[in-house]
Amino acid sequence: MCVQAHLPADKNIDYLDILKCHSQGDVSKPAEMKLCMTASGVPAAVQEKALACASGPEADQLLAQSAKLVTDREVKRSCTVYIDGKRRCIRDGARWYDCPEGDTAGAFIRQICDAHKASTGSAAPECAAAMAANPFSPAPSVKAAGTRLLRAFA
Repeated sequence: MCVQAHLPADKNIDYLDILKCHSQGDVSKPAEMKLCMTASGVPAAVQEKALACASGPEADQLLAQSAKLVTDREVKRSCTVYIDGKRRCIRDGARWYDCPEGDTAGAFIRQICDAHKASTGSAAPECAAAMAANPFSPAPSVKAAGTRLLRAFA
């Protein structure tokens, strides 16, 4: 949370890389945190701010804000996916559910790219390649509804 709080909006890093790195070490140690941030491309100035945040009251404030957001959104499972402030899918017990727009990589990429375009007015340059590499496949319930609709008009 401290990295995200101090990273400039125009600097894009893969937070998943940081999380994967943290899961392999002891993130309570500043040296481990710094190693993960460096490996993930976090600029040195941001690293210093993030380390200061993590060892002070700002981290407690960020954690409290996060807990409030989880409570406000009524999140009950640790993997509840929100895109652009909207609940999109839940993963629990090694299965996805409540994913009306699909639970595939292609479905998530399409939703993220659509949200980006809606908020900025233009498509992100990365979206075309990502969507080509991960074609959208609608959720089974969406496929079934479409099939029933086609049969009704056949």
